[in-house]
Amino acid sequence: MNQSYFGIMDDLTINKQLSVDKIKQLIDEASDIGMVGVYWTGGEPLMEYNDLLKLSDYSSRRSLRPTVITNGGLIGAYGNYKKQNQEILDRAGLFDLNTAEIVKSLKDAGVIRVYFSVDSSHTTLKSVYSDAYNAVPTEAVSRAINEFLNEGYGKKHTLDAIGHQLRITASSSGSLDEPTNQIVEERNE
Repeated sequence: MNQSYFGIMDDLTINKQLSVDKIKQLIDEASDIGMVGVYWTGGEPLMEYNDLLKLSDYSSRRSLRPTVITNGGLIGAYGNYKKQNQEILDRAGLFDLNTAEIVKSLKDAGVIRVYFSVDSSHTTLKSVYSDAYNAVPTEAVSRAINEFLNEGYGKKHTLDAIGHQLRITASSSGSLDEPTNQIVEERNE
């Protein structure tokens, strides 16, 4: 059995987004040649939450196992962090959903594996790439990870090529200058 995955890499110098119909066409082609999976990555794939659900469901029905690569911030957003990012979460279709609802919808759409990519550009580790105002607090990431574990992710998949259903990678290029819990705490303003 061919245990290959496919991905669509975009040219960062050409800021074009593929239509859902074009991606479905590519899914069909990948399925027809025997691929077994698709990775949804970005940027942040949850920024296109509704399309992500549709495409994950479609790829699952075409026997392509979907994997989402995320920093977890939009999935686990809560408290002040959620309020500060209401515009982004509204645009993504996530503001009125809680973490459990988001995780369940991804599972129901056929997402079999989630990779959390957490590095200094996604947390409040100070670096050239981030600051405390646009950072993803580790508490939000932890909340998302815990909910995926509650939904049964974290086990080894039966197809060896897939491995574990939940993975976390982290790297640091800066120092932790500010506790991340200050980002999520409710403030009386």
